[in-house]
Amino acid sequence: MLLGAFAGDALALGPHWIYDRKEIEQKFGRITGFTDPASSYHPGKKAGDYTHLGDQMLVLQRSVQGHGGLLDPEDFLQSWRDFWTNPATQSYVDKATRTVLGSLEDGFGIMDIGSSSTEFAGPVRGIPVLVTGLINDYDENSLVKVAKEQTRLTHRSAQALDVAAFFARLASGLAADLDLETALDGALGDSSQFVRDSGRRAESSRLAHLKTGEAVEVLGLGCESEQALPSSLFILRHHGDSFEEALIENVMAGGDSAARGIFIGAVLGWEHGVEGIPAAWRSGLRQPPV
Repeated sequence: MLLGAFAGDALALGPHWIYDRKEIEQKFGRITGFTDPASSYHPGKKAGDYTHLGDQMLVLQRSVQGHGGLLDPEDFLQSWRDFWTNPATQSYVDKATRTVLGSLEDGFGIMDIGSSSTEFAGPVRGIPVLVTGLINDYDENSLVKVAKEQTRLTHRSAQALDVAAFFARLASGLAADLDLETALDGALGDSSQFVRDSGRRAESSRLAHLKTGEAVEVLGLGCESEQALPSSLFILRHHGDSFEEALIENVMAGGDSAARGIFIGAVLGWEHGVEGIPAAWRSGLRQPPV
């Protein structure tokens, strides 16, 4: 699950935030491996590096590892702030990050500094806490609690927290050996109205005749959960039988493929195991999770 999430982010680095599918095809052809970034958002990055989302996920993973597999909000935020304020850091500072850094400087309490952003990145970045929760045999309610706690540190909108809870329920279902379709249906059914509506949009009959890139464009290519969640669910429903194909279709669709790639990669990493992740992707990560 963890390796799949990082691989999904790294594969997206090259075309990340290019919203025109034709431009992606012209610059890369069909992407089958890690590439240097083509946009101006990730200067200094090279093939096999992470986007700013993967960078933050790595900071979280190291913090969790250093505390016996537990989320320590103070330690994570300190490590997160140290990462962003380090002059050597080469990573894009998005609006939510700027908001939280400002709140930290203003002395806000830990649970009050999160931005109002609805971005998918906030909850999906929490893969490391879900993984360690599963390792420690957390029940579903405990997974939901820690997923929302992690998300709230930087993204405290209702939608971001709803997505965090859904992802935790999905992870719990997969850990209970449910097949992907059953786990998705169960997690969606137990989630908020917003999440259930996202699931219904992903299964709309009007998308049936569309290719993946076209369907994702209809559902939304943006960073916000209201676009990224149904787009991710569509890809899982239609390409869940292959880790590689799902992640390639994701990046070829364009837009915020990194946040979607983390989510899709984590889910299908669990579903297909390490061997389902292409060997070249596993060995090509410049900072592999440990």
